[in-house]
Amino acid sequence: MSLQNVPNKICHAPNPCPEEEPCTAVLVRRCVCGHNEKMEVCAMSSETPRRDALAPLDCTPQCKVAQRNAQFASALGLTSAPNASNLYDAPLFRYAATERRSAQAVQDVLADFVQSPRTSAQLRPMLQQLALRNNTEPVRVSVALLDFATRLAKIYKIETEPCTDQGALRFGPLTHAHGADLRIRRVRGAHVPCPTLLDFMASNPSVVKRCLASPAGSPRPAWNSSRTSSPLPGQQNLPANAIMLLHLPEQILNDPPSLTPILLPATRHQQRKWEVHRLDHALILSDIQMEPQSAAVVAAASQNPARASLTASERRLASLMDEVLAAWTANDSTTICAQLVTYDASQGKVLRVLANESDS
Repeated sequence: MSLQNVPNKICHAPNPCPEEEPCTAVLVRRCVCGHNEKMEVCAMSSETPRRDALAPLDCTPQCKVAQRNAQFASALGLTSAPNASNLYDAPLFRYAATERRSAQAVQDVLADFVQSPRTSAQLRPMLQQLALRNNTEPVRVSVALLDFATRLAKIYKIETEPCTDQGALRFGPLTHAHGADLRIRRVRGAHVPCPTLLDFMASNPSVVKRCLASPAGSPRPAWNSSRTSSPLPGQQNLPANAIMLLHLPEQILNDPPSLTPILLPATRHQQRKWEVHRLDHALILSDIQMEPQSAAVVAAASQNPARASLTASERRLASLMDEVLAAWTANDSTTICAQLVTYDASQGKVLRVLANESDS
């Protein structure tokens, strides 16, 4: 029987499993208490026996410990709204207060994503699907909305990656939202916070007002979108968005375009693009675009313990840095150094250098 004729058994709605070949969708299975979860490929087809792809996992001893700790915390009165005033900050309050409909839409699609078996998605299509379900006009995607979604996703324990509307990973300053999107990816611990942002604002207007009036409530872009002419406060938290190459030969420094054929293997048949800028005695690879990766590839990728503190986007950038160094080594015996940096092209400055470093 065709799986498309059994809509109540589709394991990862709204898309039915293909019939001709095993389904490659990546699903998330959890135990009853939600502490234990596992990502796995569906692998269903018309040739394989039907199974319940979302059958719950067995609870582990760690689940029992977590449940016991939760019971103790509840008995001590420690579980009632875990200081939600510290959970949300002024930039979230400010956007939600001025763009209530857009904030509600972002909050709704993040909750839908957490409660679904999907492991990754893009924000624009999710907002469009929400509008279709509600029979309303889609909200306008702006730089401010993307920044808000990036911030709010952190509260939901969801990883985000700036990308193009075609899915290519994107690094660098965002000055307009045309062609820009946000990829969201499930990680362990993803959940819908309680209370949600808008519920907290509705029930605690005085707290929101005090937070917005505080000098500490000045916004700091989560999506490196500022073109300010002075260094940003708290720049130690800015995401890496570029690669800095040091100790290059003088002829390369004086002729940045000559680097292009050397690094051609790192472009993966020109799937990747970047711009090269001269900065004192270094070259900066910025405005980088990379091919998207499937959730299955991300789940199967080996983790480098030295890069555990990096975000998902920074780990992709670090992998590109490794390939850039490999391409250089294959072409030249000169030893160079590469570092992940936060680069502000409008100022021509490096605002932050990550401790993570690679040499060739």
